[in-house]
Amino acid sequence: DFYCIALDYVKEVLKDTVITNVPGTPTFIEGIMNLRGDYITVINLKKFLSLPEMQISDKKPVVIIKCNELKLALLIDKINELFEFQDTSVNEGLENYYLNEFIYNKTLYTVLNIENISSDKRIIITDM
Repeated sequence: DFYCIALDYVKEVLKDTVITNVPGTPTFIEGIMNLRGDYITVINLKKFLSLPEMQISDKKPVVIIKCNELKLALLIDKINELFEFQDTSVNEGLENYYLNEFIYNKTLYTVLNIENISSDKRIIITDM
């Protein structure tokens, strides 16, 4: 499966990140990371979206996103490429976390709905 994020939300991509575990958080929260003095929550997208997990790697690439004044780090497997595409949807009206799908270079991509992911109630932790 291939997923993509609109570049409007992407602030930074880091190839390898030190993540500190935070006890008592949901399983999809990998922990927090320190980015130049700013502590950012790291979300494991596979766990958050209930996708099957493959092998676990020592390398922890993340995409730093910003949406509605909230900064999150999304743990990913890898970045394939950056490209522009015309908004010619294959299937609209997908689940809440997906905007649409499209085919690029014979590969099906699913566009993630960053607004819905970042505003999900499960991400906001009020009790510790």
